[in-house]
Amino acid sequence: MSKITRLLRRKDITVASLLDELLPLRCNRLVSYHDELTALDGSPQQVQRFCDLHREIDIMGRFLVEEAGLRRGERVAIFKTNDPRCFRWLMAVIRAGGVAVPLNPLLTLSEVQSIIDHCGVRILITDSRTFTSSIRSVRNLPVTVWIQSDNQPPVHPDFLQISENHLKNHSFTPVTIDPDETIAIFHTSGTSGAPKGAMLSSRALLGGASTAALIAPFIRKKELALFTLPWAHIMAVSTALYGLIAGIPALFLERFETERVIDAIEKYRITSFIGVPAMFIKLVNASPPPEKLASVRMWISASDHLPIPYRRRLLRYGALYRLFGRRVVPPLFINIYGMVELGGSAMIG
Repeated sequence: MSKITRLLRRKDITVASLLDELLPLRCNRLVSYHDELTALDGSPQQVQRFCDLHREIDIMGRFLVEEAGLRRGERVAIFKTNDPRCFRWLMAVIRAGGVAVPLNPLLTLSEVQSIIDHCGVRILITDSRTFTSSIRSVRNLPVTVWIQSDNQPPVHPDFLQISENHLKNHSFTPVTIDPDETIAIFHTSGTSGAPKGAMLSSRALLGGASTAALIAPFIRKKELALFTLPWAHIMAVSTALYGLIAGIPALFLERFETERVIDAIEKYRITSFIGVPAMFIKLVNASPPPEKLASVRMWISASDHLPIPYRRRLLRYGALYRLFGRRVVPPLFINIYGMVELGGSAMIG
């Protein structure tokens, strides 16, 4: 039995403690690549190792407690540009004892107002771009503590930002929580009305982690996933957590753009692409040359059913195994079905 499998068999593992448990096993492993992202100190951050991720989240957690006055069980909304820092703030909120409420930056202001009212949010994490384009005024949302998460000049004098002083001390002990304690509230997409919130625990969010543990021993050194999902979506957070457990690094793009995705797959030799059916349909309709997508070993589809004709066309690209450069086994196509209320994946096929 692997160390990861033994770890996940423990009943006391929570999302708050997960990073600490993985640190001895994953410290120097690469976890992410970024096209356009800066570190907390404002320097370019093209790659990040697990130990750096752990340190950054601890700095955020300490900041939330000491500067924002986060109290245990308090709900914190994350309404900002869709980039990997959304996930880091979510982890920081949970490790600090709060309840993370991630919000899609495409929500209307009235939808955000409704969710913040309903959840009783006092602390909001945003950035200059989202505030300027969507919120526009502090009077438009009933929150009392505003955190600006980027390195841009403050858009309001009362906004809190991480400074050099916070970067000097990253020691932080996460709050001990029960596996069944609510740690996050995710919202549905609103296809059948207003977005509805689901209160999720560590047990729910880590419910599919055993699958990640099973594949961890088979991960190759050159594995790299491409990730374009919105961070406010349960599937994005579930996949990120499972990726950390399995040890699969990922390249993160803010949004799906067909040509950009094709170029990224070719440039970085992506082995797994995680998306939704609409993305795959756009991908095959672009009819890229097979060599551009030759590195892909797994196509992973979430959210809905991909029609059979598109699936057949998609499976012409990539290979699970090659021998002397020739395709021996076609790529895997994995369908993941789930619901927000179930904490992500409910069935894999």
